[in-house]
Amino acid sequence: MWYMHVRMGGSLVLVAGLGLLVWWESRRRNRRRLQVPTQWRQVGKLASLTVFPLKSGRGIPLKEGECTEIGLRTLGQGAAHLRDRFFVIYGDKYFDHKNAKTYPKMVLISISSEKEGEVTFEAPGMPALKLQVPDHANKLNDKYCLLWLNDKVKTLDCGEEVASWMSRYILDKESGVRLGYHLEHVTQRNAYKPPWSAFRVFYDKLRTKDIVPAYRLTASGIKYLKQER
Repeated sequence: MWYMHVRMGGSLVLVAGLGLLVWWESRRRNRRRLQVPTQWRQVGKLASLTVFPLKSGRGIPLKEGECTEIGLRTLGQGAAHLRDRFFVIYGDKYFDHKNAKTYPKMVLISISSEKEGEVTFEAPGMPALKLQVPDHANKLNDKYCLLWLNDKVKTLDCGEEVASWMSRYILDKESGVRLGYHLEHVTQRNAYKPPWSAFRVFYDKLRTKDIVPAYRLTASGIKYLKQER
């Protein structure tokens, strides 16, 4: 009986050792695969730039922009600097973020700015709506919304008027969705927890984006999508 116990214990140790070896090798390979390259080669030329201030909203074509560690930003004097996907629409009941996969009309919501600290929302069949962008000087209304993989992210609610405007356009109702805004140093997102921690070697400032700060599309891919539409 003692002999069987020793053999079984030895088997458990062996299995545990093999498991540890497999885990270590897998981690070593993943680290090597996720390392930022030290040498680069050209695979194409940049044909255009587009910034999407509203997540799933209409993009703004740019002649030039500022590439920051949290995404693309517009340039210009006398206007608010619009950052990529800093606005997000979320439900007022379950706080889940809304996107064009469920509400295709969202891609027609456009944002523009002619005055610092102020943006204008426009959509087909809706009156233009001006909104004061939340900042540190105003009373901030902290909320939470659920992004990809139900990640609970802090956001700043933009008020009742724009919430009603978005609800009427997207849902044909007076309420149902709200508008959130990311304000630097106020609505930080935790990139140190799974599953995001695996991508931290590349990008540790997620904000309201799913993973990456920018997407690259080929001209042929865009042409194909337009044909299939």
